[in-house]
Amino acid sequence: SGPSWNVSIPLRPRASITRSRNPEKVTTEKYLDKEKFADSLDISHSLGNRRCEFTSLQKSKIIKGEIIDGWKIATAADVKAKRIHEMFEGEVIVNVTGKGGKNRWIACEGDPNKLLELLNSRAAKNDNGFVFSKDANHKLIDIPAKCDFHGRRRDYAQRQYKKAEAWCLAHGLTKEYHMQGDRAGNVFNAAALGICSKLLGHNRLNVVANNYLT
Repeated sequence: SGPSWNVSIPLRPRASITRSRNPEKVTTEKYLDKEKFADSLDISHSLGNRRCEFTSLQKSKIIKGEIIDGWKIATAADVKAKRIHEMFEGEVIVNVTGKGGKNRWIACEGDPNKLLELLNSRAAKNDNGFVFSKDANHKLIDIPAKCDFHGRRRDYAQRQYKKAEAWCLAHGLTKEYHMQGDRAGNVFNAAALGICSKLLGHNRLNVVANNYLT
């Protein structure tokens, strides 16, 4: 076994931690040209995607109002995959490649026709059908360097959770997920939390509850 250094690490209460997950309060967006980058900001608001996932947005991976065979968006908790498509009927669904090369389907928010037009019109400008192209240095074009995309993911997560919670309760899915530690007493709908987690590309419910639903 290694040596014991007898180093005392002070506890860091959650209340003292500040996160840059609110686009309205992040200083990096103070000088952001929101008109110039309107497309990427609107898409981020609708998808709640990570910055790296902009690269995988492609016309061939965009559908609207269809049932996806084998779509196990909410295998967590007690949601049945064969029924979950009802919650997203008529919406735009996009497939992205996230961390570790994992693919997932994302339910978009907002006006489905307007969003579909935006995604397809951008993809039509590129021969390969990608929504965002890259420059000579392989950097994405029209994606701001300093932007709080994670803050938009948090907002997306909170909206999707509320929507999923209402749907789950209406369909008799009432199992509860109880938080522990300094968030003891906070209770979430387990099925809705599972749906939200899958949309964000996370597998652990506590990660989403702690970092997005606060």
